[in-house]
Amino acid sequence: QIVMRLGMRRLVRIGGVAVIVLAVIFLAFDAVSDPFLPLWAFLAWCLPTFLSFGLLFGNLNSLAMTPLGKLAGLGAAFVFPSMRCGV
Repeated sequence: QIVMRLGMRRLVRIGGVAVIVLAVIFLAFDAVSDPFLPLWAFLAWCLPTFLSFGLLFGNLNSLAMTPLGKLAGLGAAFVFPSMRCGV
């Protein structure tokens, strides 16, 4: 429903900006904190960051196969293995 309401490209943009903003906030918090960051701060950063990555990965894979049209199955055979192999 969220993809239908907001659109895939907008979700990818929101997810990417969220990851960058969260990383900058976490880096700033880490710079002013003691040598060891509290566990609650790390977990508070992990939850929205992993949610943003979840938005990114599913929608970026779908966007990568959009121009393939009827050959999306063939495209998935090339796109998904390359993601697993780190190519």
